[in-house]
Amino acid sequence: RAAADVVFPLFFKEDQPTRISIKDHSDAIDKAVAKFHIDPPPTTEEIKESEGEVQRIGTRDHNRNLAGNNTDRAARRKKLSKEFGDGEYCPCVYCGLIVGEGSLIQSKMYTTKQGGRYRQANLVPSCVDCNKRRGQMPFPEAIEKIVAFVRSETADARKKKTP
Repeated sequence: RAAADVVFPLFFKEDQPTRISIKDHSDAIDKAVAKFHIDPPPTTEEIKESEGEVQRIGTRDHNRNLAGNNTDRAARRKKLSKEFGDGEYCPCVYCGLIVGEGSLIQSKMYTTKQGGRYRQANLVPSCVDCNKRRGQMPFPEAIEKIVAFVRSETADARKKKTP
């Protein structure tokens, strides 16, 4: 890879960057956006059910109920890692940070408040920071805003390193 393609030349394993190249990140974004357009949005019934549960027990508890047990969550993380990466690691679709079993967050394209569930078709890999930045932002808006933010931060970091 050309040095200009690497977002941050940091390493957590020998010869493995912590962020993927800008081209590979663009490919991951394209894959996530295509997945978003293929996955049907939640039905009116799912949205009403989700809204009712959010009002009854709160978003946090409802989200925990939807997430399932440790085995379910681990299986979904593994599938996301295979779908977007090499089966062990994959990029956060928002910033390109390489995430693995201990750091991969299952980001729902349709959020809990939008009636989204933890179905494989509704999930993309995310890092903790980007998942927090996103909050309840709709997926297309989140991709646009977070990617723009991360790329501007990266450009600023490069300028500071250049003598």
